[in-house]
Amino acid sequence: MLSTVAPCPAQTTSGADDPPSGTSDSSATSKPADTPTSKTSPKGNSGSIGPGFDIRFLEGPDGRPVAVPDKIQLEEFLKWRTEQDSRDGPPPAAVSSLFFDGVVAEDRVLLTAQVEIVVTRESGWQRLSIGMSEATLRDAPTYKGPGRALPGGLNADGNHTWWIQGKGTHVLTLPLSVPILKLATRNGIQLSLPTTAARSKLVLKIDSPHISVKVPETSTLKTKPAAQSTEVEVIGLGNRLDLVWQVLPDAQPTDTALEVTTSVVATVIDVQTVNIESTQRIQSLGQQGTFEELRVALPAGYELLRLEGKELKDHHLDPANPQQMLVTLKRPTTGPIDLKWTLSRAESLVIGTPFTLEGFDVERARLQTGYLAVVVPGDFRVIPEEDKFLQRIDLGDLPGTMRQVPAKLAYRFLNRLLLRLKLQHIEPYITVEPSIMLHFTADAAECECSYRLQVVRGSISAFRLRWPQWKQQGWIVTDTELPSNLEISTATTADDTDSLQFVFLEPTRGAPEIRFRARRPIVGAGEPFVISFPVSDSVRAPATKLATVTAENVEVALRPTEGTMVPSLVDSPTRFPLPREWQSLPRTDYRLETVRPELLVALSVHTRKIQGTTELAAGIRGGVVTTRQKFLFDIAYERVSQLRFSVPEGTSGDQFKFFSGNERKLNSVAIPASNGSLAEIRVTLEAPSIGHVEIEAQHTSPESKATAADPTTRLLIPVLKSLDVEISEAQLTIQDSAARDAVVEGSGWHRRLSPDGSFVWTTNTLPTPLSVTLSRNFARPHRMQAPKALIRSVITAGGIIENRAQYRLSEGVSQIQVTLPRELRTSDIEFWWNRNELAVTPELVADSGMIRYDILLPERSGSSDRVLTINYRSRIGTASRLGSAYRLIAPHLPDDLRLGQVYWDVELPYQEHLFTVPEGYASAFRWEFGRTLWSRHPEMSDQELQAWFGTASGPAPPTIRPGDNHYLFASTGAAPDLEFHSLRKWSLTLLGAGFALVLGLLVTRWPAARHPAVLLASVFFVALLAVWYAEPVLVLLQPALLGSVLAMLASGFQSLQLRSRQRVLLSLGPASGLSVPAASQPKMQAVAIGSNEQTSVRLQAELAPAPERGSSQMSGRLSETGSHT
Repeated sequence: MLSTVAPCPAQTTSGADDPPSGTSDSSATSKPADTPTSKTSPKGNSGSIGPGFDIRFLEGPDGRPVAVPDKIQLEEFLKWRTEQDSRDGPPPAAVSSLFFDGVVAEDRVLLTAQVEIVVTRESGWQRLSIGMSEATLRDAPTYKGPGRALPGGLNADGNHTWWIQGKGTHVLTLPLSVPILKLATRNGIQLSLPTTAARSKLVLKIDSPHISVKVPETSTLKTKPAAQSTEVEVIGLGNRLDLVWQVLPDAQPTDTALEVTTSVVATVIDVQTVNIESTQRIQSLGQQGTFEELRVALPAGYELLRLEGKELKDHHLDPANPQQMLVTLKRPTTGPIDLKWTLSRAESLVIGTPFTLEGFDVERARLQTGYLAVVVPGDFRVIPEEDKFLQRIDLGDLPGTMRQVPAKLAYRFLNRLLLRLKLQHIEPYITVEPSIMLHFTADAAECECSYRLQVVRGSISAFRLRWPQWKQQGWIVTDTELPSNLEISTATTADDTDSLQFVFLEPTRGAPEIRFRARRPIVGAGEPFVISFPVSDSVRAPATKLATVTAENVEVALRPTEGTMVPSLVDSPTRFPLPREWQSLPRTDYRLETVRPELLVALSVHTRKIQGTTELAAGIRGGVVTTRQKFLFDIAYERVSQLRFSVPEGTSGDQFKFFSGNERKLNSVAIPASNGSLAEIRVTLEAPSIGHVEIEAQHTSPESKATAADPTTRLLIPVLKSLDVEISEAQLTIQDSAARDAVVEGSGWHRRLSPDGSFVWTTNTLPTPLSVTLSRNFARPHRMQAPKALIRSVITAGGIIENRAQYRLSEGVSQIQVTLPRELRTSDIEFWWNRNELAVTPELVADSGMIRYDILLPERSGSSDRVLTINYRSRIGTASRLGSAYRLIAPHLPDDLRLGQVYWDVELPYQEHLFTVPEGYASAFRWEFGRTLWSRHPEMSDQELQAWFGTASGPAPPTIRPGDNHYLFASTGAAPDLEFHSLRKWSLTLLGAGFALVLGLLVTRWPAARHPAVLLASVFFVALLAVWYAEPVLVLLQPALLGSVLAMLASGFQSLQLRSRQRVLLSLGPASGLSVPAASQPKMQAVAIGSNEQTSVRLQAELAPAPERGSSQMSGRLSETGSHT
């Protein structure tokens, strides 16, 4: 029973179950059983589950209740679920193929089913459901295979089941009877099949030669009609055999009604003929009857070019009716068949004359429908005369195969095709954008005309320009440019010589561009002459864009002629591009809005003019004198390709190197002196140039004796002179790495101060050779050569100090000496110039024990990137437990090198705090209140410091762990060593709080210390101490406040303790007047009755053996009873 009501029933049952005990072990040749006799059938009453079991109903996937055992053990159910989920591999038994062979007998179909079953288990019985619940066994089944097979009856779904034993392929042959389902005039059978069958096939014989069969789309159908029957073959049955057939009445092919669907595409070609391509699908109406011959009416006035079709056997015209085409098929068929017609109009079309599209009527066609698409050239439109059987549709409503043609009209027709059309020419509508470029030289004028056409509607085959008197003015068309898909020819008419005709070889659409050049000579450039422009004759064009470009030595002036307007200048945004060879020439843009395209031109031709100045810079560095002489030329009216310079005395032309303004080396040739002419150097430019030209000449003295150690040195600087122009002004600058004073000998020199602080000498007459005297002047204050300096020291907890000193040097500093202490290891020192590391060899200075580094800075560095970076590592000595005394060393620079603003950023470990401020520096930090305490913060953050100095020009920052306490110091003019003390956090708290706590306890215990004068004196002493030691006082102030609070808490705690021990004692005298003293107290005198003595009320302290003076007493009068209160 469990296999029937299990929540997830399987198609096969485990081999642990045995077949029914009453069943023989022989093969499946027993009698057929319509009723299942499996083990799973309930015994006794079919409505009960069995003794000890109840059932409950749960909702299934389809919403229907499913019976499940109610008292099944939870462990058993979970075990069963685990087994179901953990099963892998193929099922124990499955149906692999099905083959059915049968015939139709009255109201039933007699089938013989051959079922092939594959068993994968070696032993045990496997129960398998093979479906076929609609069929009944009509005879004994047969079995063939490696094991045994027993019928298992019907399962809960009514499907046939079998018990199979033995691994391998088993074949069951089952004689079945399936009832026929009557569906109006149609018949059908349905049979459920196993879903595991990979191969399935049905062969059915039906006693009728004319039938219509339908099967599911996933199945393959073949029919073989015979004389009195039809054999139906279906391959791929799926999980259900579903077959429907209909017996058709016998009819003659000539009486078969047809259904025709036609798709026609009519294309007008070259406005001369019409081609028609038609596709017809023909089939018998309702699939009733067959046809083998067709009669189709062709359009009148058209010739058949081609007829195609798979079922086509032959076709020919009907002799009795030439418009009828007789089509013969290969065999009788019910369709559908496809015929593709191709026809062409016999006569040429006449524009404006109607023509007709008709035909393709099929005889015996009861239903004729179709679509028509009309394709016409772009320059024409069609005017239709619509028929009542035609319906105009959108182009998107055409079938998919017809949407690919560029149709302009689309129709859907019913019953017949008849459409009358006539062609009408579309008048072209174009716009033109003219632009004219005029190039003037001293003896000729060249014109390049460009006309951008936009054919908005239709097409054009010619374009005409009107160019008044262009031949009389001497214009000759030299070149034309068109798009690659077009060709043109230029010609002028005999009666109209002022026109220029462009003829396109084929009609043109879109946006073609016509571009041509013309040239004319100019005779007598000083006299004005008239020049005309070609304009469109038939198209109204906007204002013509005119650009004039002239040669360097030519100036042009445009004036209006009689009846014309003055051309207006336009700005650069409306300019159009010029040809490449004209782009470097002077250009002027105009806008012509006159109808008469003429202007009066006046040319002025100039000779070449050159103006020039020179800038001379002499650099002295490392005992070598380097001279850089820069020439600045302004060339007008004509380009120059070569410049000439004289060779200075005592030098040769080969010692000079020439460079252009973009630092490219130029070719130069030294010409020796001959026949009284001086030696000269000819320098060839990169390209013939005009306008601003810059050339730099470099010369190096190979054996100059000028060194930085000489107190006075006289230099002879070679100077080049231009042989093409007289230099109007010369400037001289001297850059000495030793920063010596320079004196230029000779008259005419004027010294002035440049913006960067260096001296510049100027003159109008440049002498050669140039003599300069250098001397040292230690009394003269030097200019600021390092405007900014930034030093950063990071002190780690391990005693290592990582230092980086960066200096931004001014122009002119090309050599510098740096000294560092001898105890620094050479491997711990790095020198960088901008982003490049320098290789510097140290030199020991014996007297001071310092190491000197002579650094030659690279040449040709811009003022924005002149950063010298020094990385060095030092170590601190032994530190005490309370704090440390630091002496941070800065690189020592020459005395004559003056520093500007200096910032030194110091970072201490987390447990150390700055206690004293170093001498020679100002504090660049401030006190700020945080969440609980006051702390010191730098006035500039790390990012602000880097932005101020510009550290991006130097090397990347070192990858070291930064400190936690930042302190920033500032200086101006120099960067001395940094000496200061630091205290650890615990020692700082101990000193400040401990000192304040001791003072507080003295004030509490010593009453004299609470005198106002003492307090004022203490405050004055602290304020006086803060005058000389402000930073230590401020540092100790916060822990001192902590100590004061502790002292106040101690004093308050002592006062509370004394008050808690004080209590009041009352001593009363006895009635007899006798006083009995306590053993631990002195004896007191008795007071007599009626005495005026007061009874004393004393505190416990007053009853002590040594009472203090001034104790307070409380007294009272004697009462009437003789007692004292």
